[in-house]
Amino acid sequence: MALNVIEPGWLYVIANPAMPRVCKVGFTTREPEERAAELHDTGSPQPYHVVAKWHVDDVRAAERRAHAALDRFRTDAGREWFALPADRAVRALDRLHGSTTRPTIARRAWRILRGVVEGLGWLTLVLLIAGI
Repeated sequence: MALNVIEPGWLYVIANPAMPRVCKVGFTTREPEERAAELHDTGSPQPYHVVAKWHVDDVRAAERRAHAALDRFRTDAGREWFALPADRAVRALDRLHGSTTRPTIARRAWRILRGVVEGLGWLTLVLLIAGI
């Protein structure tokens, strides 16, 4: 039985000027710009850029809704690439998630707290391994 993990993050639309009629719709718990940079490292002819992003409370559910709304445009079943210009994808997703926004103060505080807790976890692990 799979766990239904709910966590805040970003739903995004990423595009590449070399492929004007194709865009990627996905999610990340990091900054979408980091994800776009990673995609460029896969050998693409030009860098990817974030066209739009929405901060959401449940990234996996948001991505499922987005993919369902755009399903008829998928380039391949089960993939995150869609055969439509990025601006059309953004308009469709704006209807689902509202206009693109920056995270609220509460969401930023959550991300900071999560980072601190994760950092303390790593520090504890290192100290346990070191025998301190």
